[in-house]
Amino acid sequence: VPQLARAAAGIGHVALAYDDRGVARAGMLASAGMPHLVEQAYRIVEGRRSPQYDRGAAWIAYRPAGSFRAISAKAVLAGELPAHFVRDRVVLVGVTASGLGDLHPVPGAGGHHMAGVEIEANLLNALFADRFLHSLPAWAILGVSLLPFWLLMGCFLWLRPRANLRLSLALPFVWVLFALVLAMLSRHWLPPAPAILALMIAYPLWGWRRLELLNRFVGEELALLARDPDILSIPLPRDAAADVIDRDALALHALLGQLIQLRRFVREAIGAIPDAICVLDRDGRVQLANDAAIRLIGSDPSGRMFGEALGQVTEPVEGEDGLRTRTGNYLMLRKVRFTGRQGEAGGWIVRLADITALRVATMEREQMLQFLSHDMRAPQSAIIAALEFAQEEQCDPGLADRIRRHARLTLQLADDFVQLARVRVQEWRPAVLDLAAALDEAVDLTWSQANRKGIRIVTLSEPESLVCGDYGLLTRALTNLLENAVKFSPEGSEIRAQLQRDDQQISCTITDRGAGLPTERNARPFDIFGPRDEHGHGGSGLGLAFVKVVVDRHGGRIEWSSTPGQGTRFTLSLEAAAED
Repeated sequence: VPQLARAAAGIGHVALAYDDRGVARAGMLASAGMPHLVEQAYRIVEGRRSPQYDRGAAWIAYRPAGSFRAISAKAVLAGELPAHFVRDRVVLVGVTASGLGDLHPVPGAGGHHMAGVEIEANLLNALFADRFLHSLPAWAILGVSLLPFWLLMGCFLWLRPRANLRLSLALPFVWVLFALVLAMLSRHWLPPAPAILALMIAYPLWGWRRLELLNRFVGEELALLARDPDILSIPLPRDAAADVIDRDALALHALLGQLIQLRRFVREAIGAIPDAICVLDRDGRVQLANDAAIRLIGSDPSGRMFGEALGQVTEPVEGEDGLRTRTGNYLMLRKVRFTGRQGEAGGWIVRLADITALRVATMEREQMLQFLSHDMRAPQSAIIAALEFAQEEQCDPGLADRIRRHARLTLQLADDFVQLARVRVQEWRPAVLDLAAALDEAVDLTWSQANRKGIRIVTLSEPESLVCGDYGLLTRALTNLLENAVKFSPEGSEIRAQLQRDDQQISCTITDRGAGLPTERNARPFDIFGPRDEHGHGGSGLGLAFVKVVVDRHGGRIEWSSTPGQGTRFTLSLEAAAED
């Protein structure tokens, strides 16, 4: 219109930029060779071009509809509007009636239309305040939108399914909030829809894939184990559920129950073995240990290296193939290798057998041979020499006494040896007896030997000294203790034999005033064939060994103390018999 053109300070276009959905999101400040109408208004007011002009199209930060004051043109033409109402203000003139066709779709929560003049007002307001939103490049949108997707995929590997579900539901809301904060702080708009779409696809896709792999794995393992008759002995209930997952779950439940029973059976079977048993993996780490192994090592060695755990309680025996514990027991180690499921090396089964009794028996056999070759042969050789001397008619007044003494010694050694061997193997028939009567009989049996040396035996008894045991064995044991006391006591001395009752124990203490046990003998007085002097002479130890065996068979204990030059005391304690 020529009249308007001549009166106008500038002419501009009012074109809008629509997205692919037909929504007016951006204003084109430069188009068709001329600036936009709001750009012209900005230049008239500010006297310069706007900073946004050279940046091209920008997204409009729309304010809610009706945010700008609207005045009817009729009121202006009629002079009804005060002059100060529009003085020094920017006034946009346009139409708002819907029938004139100047309504355009704009972004909003519910989607609505806005008049073109109000759109220009939002554009001019954003231009004055420099509040435009800029769209990120496509590559930036794609790259940033994949961040929550990869975050969720990483959490799938570390978190449990319930936590992953909560994270999948929370991430879309967090991402929308992130896009809003980014728009307010940097004036860049990041569409949240691509990231939300990726999150919506990720969780069901991952769940389906994991479920498929798990179902395949369970099915293959069940099929493999079903062919092993040593593991599965009953049919698996795979037809008791509606779908494949339920059937496999029930089958897996039944399989785990059988494996638990099998493991319990193996543990109980190994635990019942008296020897220490350990099951090791291929690296030598203990996977299973029975009760005997736990007692040997002092704690459960499961999870520890076998060599390290065993080395803390045992040591190798020099010159022998075996181990020795801190308590002095001897162990024999044997191990067997077993194979895994696919035939590969599975590990080791180690057995530690206590061979202390066998070793002691071997040592006793060697000492017995020494005893037979020396102690019992010596008096026999002396008897033969004495007889040969008598045949040569060489007169010796003490010849008969020497022969009698050597013969009696041989008989005593043989009798002690036989009694010790008999008490170890004979049938055990305990009965209630009076320990005082057994002590009196032992004193009577020792009286002649004590009388020859002028030794007096004093006995102190309790009114009731009933115990449960073998009368003959206890009498023999007390006799051995008294004979030793007489043998090593000086002439004219006194030996005390006292019975005492202490709660449920009855003890018999035999005390002499002899020279006391030698230092070597005092450490281990009950060993057979005790220590000898530098000439090879010494006691056989059969008498005290017999006493120790008898006390052990009666479930009692024996204690001793010896002081050089002051005598020796032995205390034999047994459990008192019940009064009924």
